[in-house]
Amino acid sequence: MNKLSITFQIILAFAFIACTPRPVAPEDNTPKKRVIIYSVGQAENRQKLETNGQWDNLLEMLCDKAMEGNVVTFYNMCQTTYTNPPTKKATTFSTSSRDEMIAWMKEMEKQGKTVVVTYDSDTGKWNGNAYATAPSNSSSELILGTWHLSSLTAVETDNNGNILNNTTFVPEDDGDFMVYTFNDNGILTLTVEPIDGVSTSDEAEWNLSDEGELSSDLLPNKSMWNVNWITSTTMIISCNNPMNNDENLSYQMKFDKR
Repeated sequence: MNKLSITFQIILAFAFIACTPRPVAPEDNTPKKRVIIYSVGQAENRQKLETNGQWDNLLEMLCDKAMEGNVVTFYNMCQTTYTNPPTKKATTFSTSSRDEMIAWMKEMEKQGKTVVVTYDSDTGKWNGNAYATAPSNSSSELILGTWHLSSLTAVETDNNGNILNNTTFVPEDDGDFMVYTFNDNGILTLTVEPIDGVSTSDEAEWNLSDEGELSSDLLPNKSMWNVNWITSTTMIISCNNPMNNDENLSYQMKFDKR
């Protein structure tokens, strides 16, 4: 066999290897409900997922978008997925492995955190940041204005994280339209507009701590609320209320900007 033939066969061998698709693992059809709100750059979207396989596919898509140079952010709105309140401390992660980044994203989602992911094409590094409440410097301006309360969810769990009760309140189901107006003078106005009747309103102070926690007497439970998600169109806040009988009650409020 001459030298040219050998070289040609080597080229063909490498071409075959390069064109061989990467093996794709079977999709995990284990049932697992999630409602993921996510943003790619400035574009916001949300998906209802029914299986772990759909969750895997969404994470792969988000990583693809990050590799294109976008800042990717996501949060699981379904509180029944995670039953333990997230730790307050923000978590950062950096790796050159896409698989390691996806594993970390999954773990942060299990902890109920909001996850931000970027990819540095110059270094080949994935960088992630996960938090229970958004930093105040990123939410203080966005929070101003009028927000329509679309739903309030309460999830009661026992000491082992088992769900005892899960209730969702939608104001419109009771004939009311509720809006919260956050004014830059530190006053929060709650307005209730019944479908049949006269609207009523109440006022109280509101505050956003240096750690990004929101508080006001007009919010249920009069507690410190984590700002899990806030953009120019959507705000999601939550709080955790330990009970005396080793049970826990978690609240989540979802708002749409008016």
